Amino acid sequence: MRPNVCWSFVLVLWLGSVHGQEFRAGTTEGYVTAKVKEGHRAGYVHTDRDYHWVRAGQLNVTQGGMGGSPLHGPYLAYQDNGQLLERGTFRSGLKKGEWRKWSLAGDLVAVEHWRSGQLHGRTLHYSTGNDVPEELLYRRGKLRTQKVKLSLTERKDARAAKRDIRKEKATKRTKGPKAKMKTKKAKRHSVGSGQKEVRTKKDRSKKDPESQGP
Repeated sequence: MRPNVCWSFVLVLWLGSVHGQEFRAGTTEGYVTAKVKEGHRAGYVHTDRDYHWVRAGQLNVTQGGMGGSPLHGPYLAYQDNGQLLERGTFRSGLKKGEWRKWSLAGDLVAVEHWRSGQLHGRTLHYSTGNDVPEELLYRRGKLRTQKVKLSLTERKDARAAKRDIRKEKATKRTKGPKAKMKTKKAKRHSVGSGQKEVRTKKDRSKKDPESQGP
């Protein structure tokens, strides 16, 4: 064998081992295509994470380890008609990066972010007939916060409801027993101040005889 042919043959083998071999298998909804890392030696495994691997042409998912060649690279799941159902990436049998899922009708269902087989980062779940997703925030597989985004009409309704609550509180303040006590005190104060003004006028008329007239 010539040297250049030999080196090219070695290069093809090396690229195949790095990028993995193409794998295709049928499912109940259609079929999947993925990359498989052949000759992988299992090192440290996480006992609490799901591993995706292939053996004897079958795709398997087990927790805490593998019994074959792990998925390694892009992963695509299709319906029989070619409609995309799921898209993501594996690394040594574990999910990584962004994953997207679609319904059988072709609607986007979820956008997830994974790190070493764990949900990590923002996850969006879309419900049927609603363009505004439910937002979840994960950190190393644990849910941290959950937020439901409201549409424009829902935000307007929420603001209107808050205004109505403030108005009810304001009316309760004006009509409550404390408000009545305040009005009574204000009336007493106004009456008392009027009597003082009348008395001061009488006192002035007594002190100044010229102001009384002939």
